[in-house]
Amino acid sequence: MHDAIRHRILAAWSDLTTTRPWLVLSIAFVLTAICIVLTATKLGFESNRNELISHDLPWNQRFIDWTKNFDGTYDLVVVVDSHNDGSPQGTQRLATAKAFVAELGATLAADSDHVHRAIWQATFTPRALRLAPMPEFKSRIDQIAQADTLLQSSSPASFFLRILKQMQGHSDITPEQATEQIRSLSTIVTGFGTALSAPDDKPLNLATLVTTPEQRDEQTSLLISPNNRLLFIRVTPRLRPEELNAQEKALAGIRAHVVKLLSRHPGLDAGVTGIEVIEADETTVAERDSTLASIASTILITLVLVAAYHSWRMPLLATISLLVGVAWAFGFTTLAIGYLQVLSVVFTIMLLGLGIAYAIHLASRYEVVRHSYPDTPQGFTDAMRNCFQAMGPGIITGALTTAASFMTTVFTKFTGVAEMGLIAGVGILLCLLSIFAVFPALLRVFKWQHRHVVPLEQRNVRFFHESWFLPFSRHPWATIVIAAIITVVSALPMSLGKMPFDYDLMNLQPRGVPSIEWSKRIVSDGGQSIWSGVSVCKNLDEARQRAALFLKQPHVESVGGVGLLFPADEAQKVALIQQTREQLSASLSPTTTTTAPSVASPDLSFAITTMRFAMQIAGRTEMPDAVRAELTNLDKALAQTQTTLNSLDASVRPARVARLNDAFDQWRTQVKAQVTSALDPSPLTLDDLPKEIIGPYLGKDGTVALEVYPKLPRDASPAIDSPLDPRFLPWFIGDMRVVDPLVTGVIVQIYESGSLIKWSYIHAGFWALLIVFVFVYFDFRSLLETVMAIVPVFIAFATTFGLMWALGMKINAANIMVLPLLFGIGVDSGVHMLYRYRQNPSERPIGLTVGTGKGITITTLTSIVGFGTMVFASHRGIASLGFVLSAGLLMTLLACLTVMPAWLELRRRRVESADASR
Repeated sequence: MHDAIRHRILAAWSDLTTTRPWLVLSIAFVLTAICIVLTATKLGFESNRNELISHDLPWNQRFIDWTKNFDGTYDLVVVVDSHNDGSPQGTQRLATAKAFVAELGATLAADSDHVHRAIWQATFTPRALRLAPMPEFKSRIDQIAQADTLLQSSSPASFFLRILKQMQGHSDITPEQATEQIRSLSTIVTGFGTALSAPDDKPLNLATLVTTPEQRDEQTSLLISPNNRLLFIRVTPRLRPEELNAQEKALAGIRAHVVKLLSRHPGLDAGVTGIEVIEADETTVAERDSTLASIASTILITLVLVAAYHSWRMPLLATISLLVGVAWAFGFTTLAIGYLQVLSVVFTIMLLGLGIAYAIHLASRYEVVRHSYPDTPQGFTDAMRNCFQAMGPGIITGALTTAASFMTTVFTKFTGVAEMGLIAGVGILLCLLSIFAVFPALLRVFKWQHRHVVPLEQRNVRFFHESWFLPFSRHPWATIVIAAIITVVSALPMSLGKMPFDYDLMNLQPRGVPSIEWSKRIVSDGGQSIWSGVSVCKNLDEARQRAALFLKQPHVESVGGVGLLFPADEAQKVALIQQTREQLSASLSPTTTTTAPSVASPDLSFAITTMRFAMQIAGRTEMPDAVRAELTNLDKALAQTQTTLNSLDASVRPARVARLNDAFDQWRTQVKAQVTSALDPSPLTLDDLPKEIIGPYLGKDGTVALEVYPKLPRDASPAIDSPLDPRFLPWFIGDMRVVDPLVTGVIVQIYESGSLIKWSYIHAGFWALLIVFVFVYFDFRSLLETVMAIVPVFIAFATTFGLMWALGMKINAANIMVLPLLFGIGVDSGVHMLYRYRQNPSERPIGLTVGTGKGITITTLTSIVGFGTMVFASHRGIASLGFVLSAGLLMTLLACLTVMPAWLELRRRRVESADASR
């Protein structure tokens, strides 16, 4: 009764499409035109990955709150590689790179059309010295200790004599220290000479004249990597929210400035990176790859069908019918969702690979039965009715199971996955409708006569022949045992946990995309991690407590953000500060004063002469060449200053020297204030760091943010070189949550979204299996036949994952989509074989005769061709999905062509044996 009703409905539908083809085509093509216009004018693209996840999830809401409360979380970063390797040439390249960054930073800051803010340098307070690495900190503390000479001097002349005494009493300093001290002294001497020659009406700031570029860099420095190789410019782009891609024009403008300036500095490398840039670039590549794959898929599928059916008309009509369904799917997507995203962008390829199967099943039956009916329009109608009644039930069941498999993801909290499932599920049904309506109507208009169908025996190219698979039916037990062994062996890596889920989204990104390559270079060439967790604290006291706890965790390397104010070695540094402070206590005492003489020309001249005499004596001793060269420069500076002093008119000289002494006193006062500040042992505050550095870690609501950086294990085998490695990331996240259960940040987002997508597809796979089982059981009303239809899919699962393990592939956020899809797609072939078995259980190989074997072979091959085009995508996530899905379908086909006939053969033999014994 059930089958009879279904056959009558299919017959009525077939008669409608073949007797009123122009009516059907007119309605279909009008709908298609409406969908195309709607898609072209309304369909957008969502590049913000955070919008692909439900905002109801607590961890995602924390991430959103963080990005809204703290400025700069999505800033772009311009990276400049100086290729500094520590050599003299590298040092020169670094100097060139610094000049480049200064010019580029100023250029970007002036571009108000594309840039809201550009930060490339920052001015540090003296107390920020405590943030320097310990070797640099000790060196700077030694320099501060040497300031005692300046602080105890009452005039330039006194300063020279104290310096001379100091140099005579420090014979144990290294050549490098001596070189640096002499160079600094040369700068001071030159500055004194410049001050003496300066006109009286010109303001005199001695501090700027006696400070070396290196010393100025200690106060105001560029943003540079710890190894002094990479320089950075942090850019806040000026967004255009009214446009589809709010950042596109700003990013293009920034990159244009970089390219233009680089043309004048061929020895440098520079690029733009950042989360938003990577997502934008990934979106561009994903759109391009999916478009090219869709075009290639359409062409290749058509060519396969031309070869398979020995005709160009039928494949062309099938492709047109399918494209109508795809257009409808785009129209539905535009109305229901309004945009595509990085996951759903591949749905066109899926529809092309899957939807064409419905036309192939009809075409395979049609070419077999067409010559059995009269070469008249009525004969065509009768032949097509035969096709719908024979193949229709299997096609509908396969389409429903496939659509249901996609739909199982609709209720997941991963919005991107849910949207993908909805679009693909509805798209499958729309493609089924277009094939069932448009394809027979087109055949009636363009290909209804006998001459349009070349008899099978006259064809040179054959994709399937029943005799190829008879050996599996003749030896059913051997076939089943061998298949079972292969399945069990293939499933071992998965069952033994040898294929963990890969959270590293960088492994899915396209190769060669500049923004992604620059993000990797920050790690490999800059010596710093780009991945960190974020702990939002109420205030600095809470941040200090958490920072101390974070640093005790085994997988935490360091703490940044406001954690910069709490260096791990702070206790040691404070001890050195206290020690130096005691050494300089006399000079730093508020009651200590030195009065500069009003006229000191003889003293200054005498001091210079004494210094030069000492230099000449020192030049006769053994010393490194570098030190000797600096002594020579110092002597030249002393001689020039002495010449300047002697050249002054007697009426001017006392006033000029007095002004120099006053400027010297002001300079000494400034240095005293800086030294006092640098040697302040009290805890650092937010005011001790430049706003450019600390600003992104200060929340609008008064909260502050810590950045927590991972510590990779050094003894792992194989080596762990990324914090996103599945062998490390869960442990790092766990360590952070021990201290702060509400920790957030990009690395936490990657972990949580990866876990969400993994479990979403695992749950979807479970529901897909259940729904497919129910659909098939409802169709066949037989538990055994339902299991038989699904067994090839289980075999395909095991062998596909075994193949992945053998090739060194991992399960990731892209290819895990295969989990529910194979249940829906793979069961289709088994369903058609069971329908054929029921129609004629005696023909061998059972289930593959009268066009069924050819139908499932060609449908699977076209799906593999369609999905296989994704393998060549530069986006590795798309390529991974294409490979795994193609491999899974191939394994399903092989199982259907070998195991299913063997199983059906055993079943048939039992039936025949039972009949014979009666």
